[in-house]
Formats: sequence, structure tokens, C-alpha cells
Amino acid sequence: MKHPLSARLKKQRHLSALALALLAGCGSSGSDNDSGNGGSPAQASLRVTSVSSPQGMASGGDSLIQVSDAAGGAIDNVVIRLNGRDVSAAFRKAPNSGALLGTVTGMSNGENRIEVLDAADPSVVRASLTLTNYPLQGPILYAPQEQPIACETHNFTIYPGGPKLSDAPVTNADCTVPTRVDWVYHDASKAGTAVWQRYDPANPPASVEQTTLADGSKVPYIVRLETGVINRGIYQTAVLGDPVANPNPTPQTPAKSWNGKLVYPFGQSCGGGWYVQGTSMGPVGGSTASANGVSGDFNVLNDLPLRKGYAVANSTLNFFGQNCNHIISAETMMMVKERVAENYGPILYTMGWGNSGSSIQQSMIADVYPGLIDGLVMFNGFPDNTNIASLEGRLFYNFQLNHTKGGTTENGTFAPLPNAPYDPTYDNATAARRAADASLLNWSNSDIAAVSGFTTYHSVRQQASFWAGRLDSVLRTPNAGDRDNVMAGAGNSSVFRAIIGNERKYSPANAVASAPMGTIPTAGYTPPPVSPLQPNPTGLRPNVADHNKNTLGIDPATGFGRSYSANVGSSTG
Repeated sequence: MKHPLSARLKKQRHLSALALALLAGCGSSGSDNDSGNGGSPAQASLRVTSVSSPQGMASGGDSLIQVSDAAGGAIDNVVIRLNGRDVSAAFRKAPNSGALLGTVTGMSNGENRIEVLDAADPSVVRASLTLTNYPLQGPILYAPQEQPIACETHNFTIYPGGPKLSDAPVTNADCTVPTRVDWVYHDASKAGTAVWQRYDPANPPASVEQTTLADGSKVPYIVRLETGVINRGIYQTAVLGDPVANPNPTPQTPAKSWNGKLVYPFGQSCGGGWYVQGTSMGPVGGSTASANGVSGDFNVLNDLPLRKGYAVANSTLNFFGQNCNHIISAETMMMVKERVAENYGPILYTMGWGNSGSSIQQSMIADVYPGLIDGLVMFNGFPDNTNIASLEGRLFYNFQLNHTKGGTTENGTFAPLPNAPYDPTYDNATAARRAADASLLNWSNSDIAAVSGFTTYHSVRQQASFWAGRLDSVLRTPNAGDRDNVMAGAGNSSVFRAIIGNERKYSPANAVASAPMGTIPTAGYTPPPVSPLQPNPTGLRPNVADHNKNTLGIDPATGFGRSYSANVGSSTG
């Protein structure tokens, strides 16, 4: 399936991937600029671009527009129109160039035309740009949007020790609340998350830390923190600022301590939440956590880049533990970056950041939507969110459980224990059956690892016991009889379990609450599925396939997302 952003970028195939990234970072845009029909020679080649939406797709009805002269000179004697309406008053000279910079508002959904006309002869179009505008709450790339969505603004803490984003649950379709701005400071006398304290301009605290920027200058470590809802996700932007001299920076009057660069830390995991807005962007962390690149720091109050003058932005839909869909993540990032540019000005470049599921997002977004991220900082990387290794780990662990003499009893002494300690219930219940079956192999953990192709047995069990949970459609109860139940636990789809009501969750039509332990398929007999819930064959399934069904397609027989996993014809070992 092709997406609009991919199609627009393919127009520039002659540019290298690096050039595309640089263009996006500098705010360039594919446009229908005219070569100029008359006018002064110094302005023979004007160009109009969207700084905030270089992909040509804007949201919310506004866009930061730049009109520049190829020769770099000042621009005058022009009239700028949006869909025929004069918007020239919105433009001012850019802070660091002769270009004109202005935020146009009032765009309608769909195509909008921005024209730069010769003031002396308005019939002469000096440059033009067509932008497609979308609703602020989407969708742009991933449509239709996943339904339903559980709103969680009332559980989102704006900063450590601070208020919630809303006092009560919101009930509107897009989970929106008014955007707000808070000021926090970095308190050098404290540690951990307590370093972030509310800043009151009327009563400036004495414990505000001074931070040294990359150019060696020192400024108060005070941060402008904006929080709102974009694309149905809760977003935040953070940048060093001055709540007295410049409380509301603009592209024409930007925050003086901002270096023009953006760090975008993505949240890790994949499989905790589905159909939720989310309550977190990952661990907040203070100075110590931020400096620890291995564990990462997935919130906009990220000390490592902020103290050097970088802006930081993020969204709850960029936390794979709440939204394991790379297209929604890319779409949300694109829209949040647009907000950063409209608030503060052109972005020189954007750096991704983070561990595990964050690495998945960075690699997938950079691959599918080049230009959104200019540089990647990844720890414990994985290539994508499908990861067939999880399925393989589950298959081999099930084989060990049911088709080897020892079962998994060797796990009683196995170390390290990934995710959960060994539970002997299943092995004890099936020991007699396995002992009586002379056809079973007497394989050890090391044998399982060797045959599976995994480097260690630890990897087999880790994939089987937790990671494969993203493939499960039924939230099982441990040791209720189903052969997969030994993998079950509160960690699988933990956010989905807690937020989505049981009446909405999927449960097979022929499900039973429990079954004899270790019942396995035999000739002519398939055990019924085990589920703690009442049958609901059309309910919400907490798995990657359904969460990405616009990409994978829909099975017409079931209405669920098509499976992406299979190992027919593959070999292992």
C-alpha cells in the first residue's frame, strides 16, 4: 500500500537519501513554484515553501510559510495570498536571512494554494505552492483511524509532581483538551525526577540551575513546556526559554537559547497497549537517567539535549508500548514537528533517540518515510515490529513443553530467568503423559537452542514468554489448561487489560474457562480455546495484526487483520 508521503518523496528520486533528509531538516518542500513572470531582476526567482510541512501535508489549518529569493536578497513589493485572500500582513523578515516568514491560518481541508504576486501587477504570479491540509486530529497517513480509542488525558501527568492534563475523563471523539503551557526549571539541589520543579515568574526561586550551551554561554535552566492533543495522541514540546522576556516565542521572535535543532525520543516496547491514547511517553528521568544512553529517557523533559539548547518533542503515540504501529508513529511525529516549527521557527535537523521499541520506530520511519528523521541514535535495536523470532520462540517453547521427555523442568535451575520465574504447574500436570510416550525426544535447553537457531536458550524463552504476547488474541489466565497459558501473565497487553473493558475484548465463540492441563491436538480432536471472558467473537483483539490492519489488509471472513506470520518452507538450526 502506498502512502501520500512516499508518493511525494518519489518525485525527488534524483536526490540521495541524505539530500532528502537535509531538505526536510531545512524546511524545503516540493512545490509548484513558478519561474517568475516579470518583476525586478533581483527577484526573478522567488520560491515559496512550507517550513512546517515540507512534505506538502499540513494539519490544523495553518502552516509556517517562507518566501525566499534565490540570490538571498531582501524581498519587497510582493503580495501573498492564500486561496485568493491577502495574508501579507502575517509575514515578517526572517531572523537570519532576507526571506519572508509567516504563519498562514484559515486553510480549508483539502488543497490550498498560496501565491506570491507582484505588488505592482497582481496578475503576475512570482511563485506558488499547493498544500493539502488535514484535520489537526488526523488522519493523514493511516486511515481510517483505529476505533475505538480510550481517552486518558485525566491520567497524564504534565511534569513530575505536576497536575493532570484534565481533571476528569474527556468524552469527545478525538480525546481533545485545551493546549496549555507550563514553565519548569531544573533544580540543581535535587536529584532524580525531582529536579523538575514548577517555575513561577512572579516568585523566581533561588535554586534555578545555570546551564552551559554549546557556544559556551550560560543561561537559566528554565523550560517552556507545551502540552496538548495532536492526532488523538498527547504531545509535548520543550525548549529553553524566558517566561518574562519572551513567554510566547514565534518563528519571527524565537526562543534565544534554542539552537534550531530537535531531538525526538521515541518510547520503547511493543505490545502493552492497543486502542488507547496513552498516559506516558516513557520514563521521565532526571539528570542521572538522561545521561544513561543505554536505558534512555523517553520524555520531553530530557536533560541531555535540553541543557545544550535543543528542543525536545514527543507524543504518547510515539511510545510503542501504547501504539505499536509505525505509520501512526510517523504520522504523529510529522504533525508534532509541524507544531514545533510553527511555534519556534525552522528546524535545522531532527535526531531520533531511544532503546528497543524506540529503535524499531526510528529504523522503520527512516526507511518508509525518509526526511522525517535526519539522524538516528538507537540502543538494543530491532529491525521492525513484526519480528518473526517471537513466533519461533513460542513454537520451540511449546515443543519443549509438550513433545520432550523433560518438558521445561530444566528451567527450574536455569538462570537468568527472563521476565518470570519458572512455574512447574504445567510440567507436573503433564509429566505422566510425557513419561509414557516413548516417541518423545529427551532434549535439553541447549538442544532446543541449537535446533532453534537462537544463540542461547535464554533468547528462546524470552521471546516465548513475553515478546510473543503481541501475537495473542486472547488474554489468557496462567495454567488454565491451554498449552500457551504457561506464557500468560499480567505483562502481556498490560495497558489494554487495564483500560479496555472486558465487554469490549475478544473471546472465541467456543471458548471455555478452563480445560484439562496440557491437552494438545490429536488426530480428529482439537481442544477448545481457553479464555477467562465470555464469548465475544467480534471483540477487540490485542495484537499487532489488528493494530496494523490498514497495512496488512482485512480478512473478509473474520473482519480482523490478516496475519503476517508464517514459517512454511523455512528451516531452523
